[in-house]
Amino acid sequence: MQNSVELENCLLDALRERAIAAGFEFLSTLIEDRLRETGPAWLRSATVLERLDNYLRSGISFVYLQAALKPAAEPVAALDAAKM
Repeated sequence: MQNSVELENCLLDALRERAIAAGFEFLSTLIEDRLRETGPAWLRSATVLERLDNYLRSGISFVYLQAALKPAAEPVAALDAAKM
């Protein structure tokens, strides 16, 4: 498949949108390490919690990631000060 990276990214973005719609704040997943380079920006910036080399003797490295789904909210005091 010539556009496999585009398809993977489209599916990952759809998964993220569904998680946000369901009210989740974070998405934690075990995923192939190569997606940290080719995946969407939100996945590339995710925190790596654990790295698994040669996962299940597959010869493929996986990472356990946690991605924030929504930007951190500003403190209420900062919002009030900005209004003045």
